[in-house]
Amino acid sequence: MTDSADAQVRINEFLAASSRGSALKDEDGDDSDWLELYNAGADAVDLTGYYLTDDAKAPRAWAFPAVNLPAGGYLVIFASGKDRTDPAGELHTDFQLNRAEGSYLALTHGDETISVFDQYPQQQVDVSFGIVSVQPMVSLAFFQTPTPGAANTGGDAIEGFVADTKFSIGRGLFTEAFEVEITSVTEGASIVYTTDGSFPTAQNGTIISAADAATSPLAKVPVSTTTILRAMAMKTGWASTNVDTQSYIFPAEVIQQTGSDLGGLRWGHAGVDWEMDPDVVNHEDPESRVVVDDLLALPTVSVSLPFDDMFGDNGIYPPGPRIAADGVERECGIEYLNSTGNPAAPNESDSLQSDGTIQIVGGSSTGRWKSDNLSMRLKFASDLKYPMFGEDGASSFDTLVLDARLNNSWHYGGGSDPTGQRGRALFIRDQLVADLQRNVGGYSPRGHHVHFYINGIYWGIRMLHERPDDNFAASYLGGDNADYDVMKHNTAGVVSGTSANYRTLHSLAGKDLSDPVNYQAVVDILDIDEFINYMLVNFYAGNSDWAHQNWYASFNRVDPNGKWRFHSWDAELTFKLANDNSTTK
Repeated sequence: MTDSADAQVRINEFLAASSRGSALKDEDGDDSDWLELYNAGADAVDLTGYYLTDDAKAPRAWAFPAVNLPAGGYLVIFASGKDRTDPAGELHTDFQLNRAEGSYLALTHGDETISVFDQYPQQQVDVSFGIVSVQPMVSLAFFQTPTPGAANTGGDAIEGFVADTKFSIGRGLFTEAFEVEITSVTEGASIVYTTDGSFPTAQNGTIISAADAATSPLAKVPVSTTTILRAMAMKTGWASTNVDTQSYIFPAEVIQQTGSDLGGLRWGHAGVDWEMDPDVVNHEDPESRVVVDDLLALPTVSVSLPFDDMFGDNGIYPPGPRIAADGVERECGIEYLNSTGNPAAPNESDSLQSDGTIQIVGGSSTGRWKSDNLSMRLKFASDLKYPMFGEDGASSFDTLVLDARLNNSWHYGGGSDPTGQRGRALFIRDQLVADLQRNVGGYSPRGHHVHFYINGIYWGIRMLHERPDDNFAASYLGGDNADYDVMKHNTAGVVSGTSANYRTLHSLAGKDLSDPVNYQAVVDILDIDEFINYMLVNFYAGNSDWAHQNWYASFNRVDPNGKWRFHSWDAELTFKLANDNSTTK
C-alpha cells in the first residue's frame, strides 16, 4: 500500500469478499463489498475531484460527488457496482472489488494517485484488509473483525493466513500399512496433529515446529491400524488453518474390533460392549457371516470428535437408561468415503470432508427406551456441496440424518417373536415409503445406506437421508430458506418460520368441505393433487404410526402461488400385517 507524501485522505480498510454472513449490509439489504476512507489531516476535505478505481489504466473510473470528509473522519463506500452518487445517501461505486491475489485499488485526485493498494494479497471471506497503525509502526494487516467507519486498532490484526494442510495419502479403506506426510506451503508454519479424534491445537496434539521443519520438512505419521488423523498448520501472527480430518480404515481389523483400549467407557445398557457381534462375525453360514468385502459394499460416513463429547459423563451418547441430551450439538469432523473398490487404492475423488456438528435425534433415541442404537443428525458448518443422492437430487445440504431405525428392526427390544417387530425386521420401510411418495408425485427425503464410524469404531449401518426442512424445501421448490414455514408432527411443531399459516390451513380443513367455497379455500393453499398422492401412499403402506405424528409439511409464504406440501417421514410401522388398516384413523 502506498500513499502520496502529502495525502490527507487514504484508503484505510476494505472488504473484497463479503458473504451472506457479513455484518455490514447496504441499504438494499445486500452483502456488498466496501472500502473505507480516512482523513488523517487536520482539515476537512471536499472529495469533489477525487476518484476510485480498480484498474491502474483507468485512474478516474468512479468520481466522488460533493462530499466533505471531516478531519479524523471515516467514510464507507460500497463497491457494489450499483453506481450511486447521491451525497445525501449511500455511495456505491460502479465496480466491484476483486478478491484475487494481485488485484488493484486506488484513490486518485487530478493526475495524482493519492492512496493505492497495488498487487494486494488474496482476500478471505468476511475478512477485511488495510492499514493498522500502532505507533510508531504503520503496516498492512488482515482484520478478522472488520471495523468499517472506525479505527483499525490492530487488536485482531494478522499478517496472513497459513496455507491449508496437505496429506500425501487421502482418506479411505486400506489393507497395508503406510506413512502419511502432512505439509503446508507457508514458510515457517508448524504442523500439529492428533490421532484420537480430538481437535489439534497449540495445546493439544503432536507438534512439528517450524524449527524442526528446517531439517525435517514433513510431519510423518505411520498408519498401520484404523486411524483418525486430524491436523492443522499454524504460525505466530497468522491465522491458523482449519482442522482437516482423514479417516484411514482397515476393514479386516474392524471386523475384529473389541474396544479394549477405550478405557472402559460405556455406551449403553450392555455396558462395555464395543465389539462387532461374534454371532455375525463367526456365523456358521458363509452367506450370513460378515467379511471384509461387506464393509466395501456401501459408502462410509466417519465422524470424529473428542471421545468424551460423545461417550463421557457429559457426552451426548450417555450410558444406560439415562436420557440423552436432546438438541445438544457437539462439534465434529464429518467424512464421506465412497470407496467401494480396491481398499489398497481408494478413489479419493469420491470422498469429502466437512466441519459440522452432531446431535442425538428422535424420540426413542433421546428417551433411550427401546434401543441403544441411536439416530443422529449432522449439520454442516458450510453447506455441503455434493450430489449425495444422484443427479436428480439436491446438490447442497446443511443437514443430513444418520437414521438408526427403531421399529421393525433387529435391535428392537422384546424378543424374537416372528410376529413381533424383530421377527419382521427390515431396514428399508421408511425409505421405501418416501420413494413411493416421490414416484407417484410429491417431495420426500432421498436416502441410501452407509457404514457408520465414530472415531474409527464401527457403529453399524445407517440410512443417510435428507430432512424435509426449510433447506430441503428451497432446494426442490425454489426460493430461499427464509421464505418457508415448515411444520412437523402437529400444530406446535414449528421447524422453521411460524405456525400461523398452518393453523389457517388446519382451520379451513375443519370446515364442511362439501361446500365448494370451503373446499376452494383449502385448495388455494394446499397442493391437493400431491396431498392425495401422499395420503394414498400412507394408506397403501398401512402406516399405523401416522397421521397424529410422523409427517413434515412446508409452505412458501412469500410466493403468491405458494401451497402447503406434505412430506413422508419416519414411516417405519408400515407393510406389517395383512389386515393393518390406516384409513380409519
